[in-house]
Parts: sequence; C-alpha cells; structure tokens
Amino acid sequence: MKHLSGIKLMLSIITLVIIVWILHIGQSLIIPFIIAILLSIFILSLAHFFERFPITRKLPMTLSVITYMALIYWVISLISSNAFSISDNFPTYAANFDKLYHNIFLAFWYTDPPATLDAIIQSTAKNIDIKDLFTNTANGIVNALSNVVLIFFYVIFILIEWNHVNAKLNKALRWKNHYANTVKTITQVQNEIKSYFFYKTLMSLATWVLSYVVMMAFGLDYASFWALLIFMLNFIPNIGSIIWVAFPVLLSIVQFTSAVQMVAMWILLISVQFMIWNFIEPRYMSSRLNLSPLLIILCLTFWWALWWVAGMLLSVPIMVVLNIILCRFKSTRWIAIMLSEKWDINNLK
Repeated sequence: MKHLSGIKLMLSIITLVIIVWILHIGQSLIIPFIIAILLSIFILSLAHFFERFPITRKLPMTLSVITYMALIYWVISLISSNAFSISDNFPTYAANFDKLYHNIFLAFWYTDPPATLDAIIQSTAKNIDIKDLFTNTANGIVNALSNVVLIFFYVIFILIEWNHVNAKLNKALRWKNHYANTVKTITQVQNEIKSYFFYKTLMSLATWVLSYVVMMAFGLDYASFWALLIFMLNFIPNIGSIIWVAFPVLLSIVQFTSAVQMVAMWILLISVQFMIWNFIEPRYMSSRLNLSPLLIILCLTFWWALWWVAGMLLSVPIMVVLNIILCRFKSTRWIAIMLSEKWDINNLK
C-alpha cells in the first residue's frame, strides 16, 4: 500500500509539473481565451440587464456589445491622448526635476551635483541599441494587436456557442445527477466570478472617484488619466492599491513647487487607499469569496511568475473557480478547506 501511495504521489507531482509547463508555454493562447470567457460573462450579464426593458429579443445582446466596445474605445483614447500630452510636457517636468535635484544636494551642502536629468538621459541613451528598441516595440505592438484580435474571435464563438451549452450538456450527461451537478457548478462559477468583479468594480470606482477629487483639488496634471489607472490597477489583489499611489506621487514630485502641497496630496491619496483597502473592501469581499488572504498572496506571486501582469489580474478568478471545483469531489475537498478563509465550504457545495 505504501508503495502504491508513493507511486500516486509521484504521478500527481509529475501531472502538476506538466500542467504548469503547459500553462507557461501555452500562455499566448490560454490567457486570451480566459479573458474572452470573462468578457463573454460580462457581456451576457449586461445583456440580461437590458432584457428587463421592453425591447426586441436580439437588441439586449447588441446593446451590451456596443456598450463594451464604446467603453474599450474610450479607455484606449484616454490613454493614448494623455501619453502624448505627458511626452509634450516632459521638458517642463525635466526642468522641475533638475531644480528639485539641485535643491536636495544643496540641502546637504553639495554645490556640484553629479549630473542633471538631461545628462543622465543622454548617458543612458548612448547605451541603448535603437534597432533593438524599435524591434522590441514593434513586436510588442504586433503581439498586443494579435491578442486583441484573438480575444475578439474567442468572444464571438463563445457567445454563439452559449445558447447551445445547456442542450449539449443535457445530451452528453444523460444521467440526471451528473447533468444537475454540472449545471450547478457552472452556474455557481459564473455567479461567483460576476459577484467578485461586481464588488471589485464598486470598490475600484469608489477609489477612482475619491482619488480623482483629491488630485483635481490639488491641481495635479492628467487627473482623469491617473484616476483611470488607479481604477485598473485596483483589480490586482492587495499590491495593486499600493502600486497606483506611486504614479501620481511621482508626477507631483516634478510638477509641484510647494512641498506642503505635495505632501498633503500624498497623505490624502494614501488615506483613501488605506480606508478602502483596510475597512470597506474586506467587509464586502472576504465574506463573498471566503478565500485565505495568505493564499491569495501566494497565488498572486505564482501567477505573476507564470503569466506576469495578466497572471496577477486573473489570479483571484482562477482561485475562485478552483475552490468551487475542488469542493465538489470528496478526494479534493480538503484542499478547498485549506484555500478557504473560514474553513467553511458549505456555501460552495
């Protein structure tokens, strides 16, 4: 028996290693597919909302798709326009940085600072291979566009197939219990993902609005752009809310000439992040997800190492799905208990 247990353990480890290897080498196809599934769920959810209104049968889906396309277009336009504006104002920011740079050295009685920002940039530029930089940039743009096109096609076929999923499951799983359990699992996965993104979106919107008000009150440049970045980064669990503070803080260093104004804005932005992250978000999210905070951090690190930024964004939804599936089987239910925060998985059964 011990020999068989050792073989089973070895096979399990080998299987796990193979799965991780496949996830790594197949990320160019797997990540767009997962994003397409999530986007399809959002589109279907909004379409169900539009169905409450007295309109024709096919119009809700059309309105949902148009809404998301308009939203994506607005986000891309805002990012591109602000990126060009920041590059146009770079000389002003560089001059402010040089002034701050000199003042810091003068405060420590250094009359001759090592270099200015322009000198640092010129020195760095000499060590950059323009050909490699252009090639890498072009490859990055091509890969991004190909991923967008791939996601678009995935979404189309998922939405077309969605209407036939129930009928196919009914035919494929002729045993009533198997069909009922499978449909229940799929429905619960869908509801949990929608619930997670709904509450996470509410928290991100609250952070967006409060941060925007603070930045506008202090006159920070491109407040709408930074607020949008704050909204998106807040979807990265735990560390996202820390990262987003850095961007407006860095800009304030090269924009504001008053240290009091700069520090006051920092304090208010950090206070907004601290209030939402430590008081509001845990109250709503922990009771809904029932996931261990420690394991969320570990999963975040694992998926970041595997899929970079996409892995960080998808880590919690993947963990939610795994937890629901694992608790369906007696042999893996102990893993679901370990993943949970309150060691109670009755609400997942």
